Amino acid sequence: MIYDVIIIGSGPAGMSAAMFLKRANLNILLIEKDTPGGQVVRTGVVENYPGCGRTTGLALAQVMYEQIAELQVPYIFDSVIFVEKHEYFQVETRQNRYFTKNIIIATGTKQRKIGVPGEEEFFGRGVSYCAICDANFYKNENVVVIGGGNSAFEEGLYLSKICKQVTLLARSSQFRADHIYIEKAMNTPNMTILNNKRTLEFIGNKVLEKVKYEDVLTKEIGEIETDGAFIYVGSEPATKIFKPFDILDENGYIIVNEEKETKVPGMYAVGDCTRKPLRQILTATSDGAIAASTIIRKLTKE
Repeated sequence: MIYDVIIIGSGPAGMSAAMFLKRANLNILLIEKDTPGGQVVRTGVVENYPGCGRTTGLALAQVMYEQIAELQVPYIFDSVIFVEKHEYFQVETRQNRYFTKNIIIATGTKQRKIGVPGEEEFFGRGVSYCAICDANFYKNENVVVIGGGNSAFEEGLYLSKICKQVTLLARSSQFRADHIYIEKAMNTPNMTILNNKRTLEFIGNKVLEKVKYEDVLTKEIGEIETDGAFIYVGSEPATKIFKPFDILDENGYIIVNEEKETKVPGMYAVGDCTRKPLRQILTATSDGAIAASTIIRKLTKE
């Protein structure tokens, strides 16, 4: 079978594209290696998606998934390990091989690691990258959140409702988060914010027990006793397998035009994996709709 379009990734961008394409009665396939919704699922609170009010990332992702399920979008859980193009695109997964006229890359981003001793050792035993996934393991306990952007503050606030004490370690003196989140955190009784702190090491025996840090101004070394550490130091694009197509910028993001086309005919990219000035749920769904509309228009002319 030759598909009209294969979409790799079912975050907001991928599911948006799938909805538009399926409604145009195209033969499509959506491939996802993890959970429908992508990074949105790991977001505790969503407050800036128009029309939804205050909700959770999981709830919003569930609504999107229900929409593509109602449209009967063909959907498989598998990991794409290789893509190449001859007459058609060949998409190879761990379990199968598929062919398509067009491909939409919606692989999003993955959490960046700090790269300090103990991070790998204590992953799953105190170190986490997802508060929405693991917060309940630390109910009424003390946790550390590492980062200074929106994600760190948002998830810190989410954790403050479950954990006894939340300490946020930010490397810079100037936070990158929106003022509304910073203000909320500063007014949350069981949250402590420590800036100018660089994480040096995760320490423990069988599980995480302490986070070691350095004050970037005074160079003093300190330790915080903790039951868990949640890391939010940014993200990086999940685009490694597309490097042979020479469509990535110096940071690994995919370069696209206004219609979400790469320089490879028939290859599109949408959402957080692309080079763009703003990465939000709203811009991701818009990207998906734009790419789908472009493909529909071109296939109609054939």
